[in-house]
Amino acid sequence: MELGRDDFELWIVGSGDLEQELRTLSKKYGLSVKWFGFQNIDNVRRYISEADCLLLPSKHDGWGVVASEAIIEGTPVICSDSCGVAGVVAKSGYGSVFRTNDTESFISMLVKHYDCGKVSEHERNLLKKWGSSLTAPQGARYVDKILFSSGNIKPTAPFYKN
Repeated sequence: MELGRDDFELWIVGSGDLEQELRTLSKKYGLSVKWFGFQNIDNVRRYISEADCLLLPSKHDGWGVVASEAIIEGTPVICSDSCGVAGVVAKSGYGSVFRTNDTESFISMLVKHYDCGKVSEHERNLLKKWGSSLTAPQGARYVDKILFSSGNIKPTAPFYKN
């Protein structure tokens, strides 16, 4: 299965061991790719907030903090089910989770998001509002409730509240 689209651009922020292989593959398949290399965190946040979608196709990722950061910025995420953040992405209402090592599932998610068009400012703001539950202050409040709740109260993670 192929994406069947050529009117998009892939942004790659960062660098690493696979960069040369990815550059070769992008040329082989004629993908339009912008390479930004290593960036400071302020630039990374800017790129994330300008993107239509963040892709995290990891085969293994303990959490995938970049996905949380994207949601906090109002950018939808597509990630594999091997990422710890997959449940949060699914719960966000704007993201998708595909099966690890299933290229067809991954491409299907890309096509779905592409066909939905650009995320509106209104939708970004709704996602940002929901994503605020993923911030450090909210996480600290949640841990505080876990540690200091009286009785049999079991606090709900802030990102599971609607």
